[in-house]
Amino acid sequence: GYQYVLDHFLFEDHVAWALKDMLYPAFTDAAQWLTKDAQQSPKRNPGLIDFNWMPEDLNPRLGVGPIGPWWLENLRAVDGAEIAAIRARSGGRPEATVDRLEFSTTPLPTPTPHMQERQRWVLGATPASEDTLELQLSQVSQLGIDLVGAGLDRAGRITIKLDSDSPVRLILRRPNGNNMLDFPAGQGQTRVLLR
Repeated sequence: GYQYVLDHFLFEDHVAWALKDMLYPAFTDAAQWLTKDAQQSPKRNPGLIDFNWMPEDLNPRLGVGPIGPWWLENLRAVDGAEIAAIRARSGGRPEATVDRLEFSTTPLPTPTPHMQERQRWVLGATPASEDTLELQLSQVSQLGIDLVGAGLDRAGRITIKLDSDSPVRLILRRPNGNNMLDFPAGQGQTRVLLR
């Protein structure tokens, strides 16, 4: 369901492109796409975050590994996890719904004949803001939420909806202090946090 652009060169492989690169900059089109067509301004704090990491590749001594994307922080995976995954949605930062995906295939003649595939989102309405936090966690043992970044710092009451395959500790950070909540493994869990 992600948006993408794929240029599929049916009659050439990496060797052909390496040889072309010696004659002219074969990857110019890709670079131009990145500077012209790609979204140039990433969101500062999106309402929906999909994030995966491989815990065995962490080395805090060398500074290798995730600190946390946007308003997610203090990430810890379950011991022995190969991949940890988070899908977090903040009702405090509502995102437009994806009504449908549009897919197109177009033959292009330059730089050499190829097919270009595109998938893009057709966005619908943006729902009203609400004081909710929805989390789907896989192999996560700890997760911090910066409530300012999530747009929930002023909420007097936050409804947390959680699905997790492992017990997890949530650390909810506000400017005036933290709340820690422990959840067992389970689906469809709901808790209300009062300010």
